[in-house]
Amino acid sequence: MTTRLPSMCHFCKHFYGLGFDSPHPPACNAFPNGIPDTILWEFVVDHRKNMLGDNGILFELTDGKTLPQYIIDSFAVERGASTESS
Repeated sequence: MTTRLPSMCHFCKHFYGLGFDSPHPPACNAFPNGIPDTILWEFVVDHRKNMLGDNGILFELTDGKTLPQYIIDSFAVERGASTESS
């Protein structure tokens, strides 16, 4: 069995993910018919920026949660930025 790390969606106040037994895909206010895999599982799209089809709703951190470092690092690497301090 493959274990997946939670995506940024799991830390967003707009996320209303459904359980693994649900016939419906994980969804949110931005993507009520299902969150694209590029955001949800592939860590390719940083949804703190607008993207086509997001209904103008962006990622917003849920109160009391902290975005894990592995998510922050994945987007820093995508931009070519170093995640190491000097």
